[in-house]
Amino acid sequence: MILNRKSPVLIQKSLLFFLLIITSFVPVFAEDANNNLQSTLETVIINSTSTFEQYQIEQDKLYKAPEGFYLTMLVDGTETPIVPGTYSNVQMVVTKDTEFMGSYPWNGSTTTPPFRTAYYIDEKGLNEQKSVFSTLNKEGVDASEANGISINGESGDFSSFIVDNAKYSINDASIILNGKNADGSNTNDFAGLGSAITVSGDNGLLFINNSEIKTEGVGKLALFVDEGGSLVVDNSTISSEGGQVYEGYISNADQDIMVTPPWVLGLDGAVGNARTSNIMGNYSTATYVDSEISAKGWAALSTDSRVGGDPQGWMHLTVINSDINVDKSGYGVYDIVNCQQDYYGVRMDVDTIGIILCGGLVNLDSYTEGTSVDIYKLNKTDISTRDTSDRTKAFGIPGDLVTTVKSQKASGVVPSSIKSKNFGFECHSNSNNDWNVINIKKGTSIETGDAVFLIKKVNTEINIDAADIKSDSNVLVQIMDNDDDYVGLDTETIWGPEEPFYGHYNKKHMLTFNSKFHEAEGFSSSFTAEGATFDSGWVCNTSLTNGDYKGDMWNSSGYVGRNGATTMNITIDKGASLTGLISAGEFSHLVKDFEVGDGDWSAADNLGHVKNQVHWNGCNNVNVTIKDGGKWIVTSSCLVSSVNVEDGGELVGTIENNKDGSITVSPISE
Repeated sequence: MILNRKSPVLIQKSLLFFLLIITSFVPVFAEDANNNLQSTLETVIINSTSTFEQYQIEQDKLYKAPEGFYLTMLVDGTETPIVPGTYSNVQMVVTKDTEFMGSYPWNGSTTTPPFRTAYYIDEKGLNEQKSVFSTLNKEGVDASEANGISINGESGDFSSFIVDNAKYSINDASIILNGKNADGSNTNDFAGLGSAITVSGDNGLLFINNSEIKTEGVGKLALFVDEGGSLVVDNSTISSEGGQVYEGYISNADQDIMVTPPWVLGLDGAVGNARTSNIMGNYSTATYVDSEISAKGWAALSTDSRVGGDPQGWMHLTVINSDINVDKSGYGVYDIVNCQQDYYGVRMDVDTIGIILCGGLVNLDSYTEGTSVDIYKLNKTDISTRDTSDRTKAFGIPGDLVTTVKSQKASGVVPSSIKSKNFGFECHSNSNNDWNVINIKKGTSIETGDAVFLIKKVNTEINIDAADIKSDSNVLVQIMDNDDDYVGLDTETIWGPEEPFYGHYNKKHMLTFNSKFHEAEGFSSSFTAEGATFDSGWVCNTSLTNGDYKGDMWNSSGYVGRNGATTMNITIDKGASLTGLISAGEFSHLVKDFEVGDGDWSAADNLGHVKNQVHWNGCNNVNVTIKDGGKWIVTSSCLVSSVNVEDGGELVGTIENNKDGSITVSPISE
């Protein structure tokens, strides 16, 4: 790590990458003393911070600090992994355990994660005992802000700032953590271990201005917000590069060890294995203004929560006049249950999915030059109760005002846009009482390669007003059975590291996914699983207003799995026309047989890509309402459950009632 006032030379140096030999680095952690490998090594205890003109790290020795402390090696002022070799101008820095624990229960909450950070800021200011650089160089850093600093670090688990229940500002910084060969064995982005910057706690408020923050390494976050903390990023560039995951890693969803996205999301964790930002804990808030947020893969932004334990959520993400980019397999943003995300004049360009919702709320809107936006926590919502009948309240009530922000770069009216090579939105995996809500507001444009809205058997409300929506596959809404039902869980494989990385998982029976996907020939009615076709009670409501929309809407659910069929309700309302098909259907994956594994999950991209044909299974009901001047121009024969034309609505098509309870809607013959 290099720390001082920024200069062109230092910025250039910060871009140099250094090789990290991760297997030799693991013994650094003091809590790893029970590791079998470490027990064969001679232990060298560094009791206090010391400086050496030359220092040799020997192959057969274990270097660590006393119990309750952590050891960091600086070489020429750069944080460097403790691996065998001879080094000049060395400082061995001993820091106290931060005792920092966020919402993630590290080691069952019996120990705290092994955080090492350049600066630890708490309610009293800079805590020198817990900060690697506090006693060595504090130029530009004080109790309330850091100005013009440059930080380089090369270890996977090293951070630059942890702001715990304090108000702080980081201005004009260059923070480059080049752990590009960190393979995921010493990072955890649910706990924030390895994140470049963390802010946490109800009184935690961090401003990042005019800065560059970049990480390399598997599961290595640039920014982490937790436990009611608030983050405001202005005019900054934030990015994560990912890396090469360690040999033998199996795709899974166990947060103890998950460092790539589960392949059943349709993502290749080999090329995308770092999220740029993650938000966790109750009432946490993050805001980005005039900034660029990018990831090589997996995700640019995410709201998440730990599995099990008390309910979590009501996180709030706001993005204003900013760019969100994901180059390789990945999604722009993940929206976990109870969380609200507001986008104003945002440009999103992604490889796989724009936004994934798992019981969250998304608002996409324009931003007008000079407009002030109030940023609130959602902490007026009682976490233990919720009113799902009113979906606006279900996603939280504005509580404490965090700050007010305004774009300094926007000109005129800036619309929001999403470009995705695959899907615009994917809704999946929520309970019967949860809702995904998507509001697409005036001026927003969405361009996708396949379905704009991919709905996998969940409650969803989609409201589209005066937007421009295009799909290369001509599918606007695709309701289908969840791909997870095909893949299933692998309950036989015993998987876990031969040696515990942190002492809290050792030969654990990891719950993983099967590696093969198989679907029978034909469409889903020919391979319907026994007991799969029933009314699940789930509903997908789509409302169109003020626009000429073109594309098809399919409800091809109720064939596979134990969750039953979803009901699709379509409303074509004031000022809107739809040219396309709306129908009950059955589906067939375009690729029916493939396998992933051995670090190659590229075939996962086949999930969700289907073709449809008209079919009613008795439960995949479709109800269409056309009102207040709305118009449906039918382009091909459809099967629906009901068509209601009211209040000046217009159906350009013919209706025939069938004897089985369905209705055939056909185009008007020329």
